[in-house]
Amino acid sequence: MVCYKHYATDPIRGPTTTVRWRDQPLNRPEQTLVGIQYGSYPVDASYVVLNASSWIYTGSGLSNGDSIPHLVGVEYDKLFDTHPMPPHLGYRLVSRSPVVSKGRSDYANSSSYEAPSHARVFATGTFLWNWMLDDYGDGGIDPRFQRVSKNVLDRFIALRS
Repeated sequence: MVCYKHYATDPIRGPTTTVRWRDQPLNRPEQTLVGIQYGSYPVDASYVVLNASSWIYTGSGLSNGDSIPHLVGVEYDKLFDTHPMPPHLGYRLVSRSPVVSKGRSDYANSSSYEAPSHARVFATGTFLWNWMLDDYGDGGIDPRFQRVSKNVLDRFIALRS
């Protein structure tokens, strides 16, 4: 699979030309499906909890403003107010984490929404989420994020029943 991400750099023109979803000629911002979209690379930042009353954080012990070091990276995603949101019955940002990438200050988000079909979508906004679930990564196991992941999986499984 090849993805040039920019129309000008792809040597093939036509239906197989590769671009980012949000760019022409596709013009289908990825956040209309996922809820957030690619912000930048590289980044190493703390994850900051937002909307701790969300079902996602139930039983985790996490509160608004809690910060977990090194959870946001290697890339980050965020909600872009310049692109449309997904069609939804309820949308919520559940993190807003200050980041610096390539010398530019920004923020990363995690989000959750319910689609009109009643399907649920949860986007972590970071590649490193799984590093808090076991001892593979540098962060070590974080039972709070094990609980958040369990909440998400339990909710998704319940929708299938």
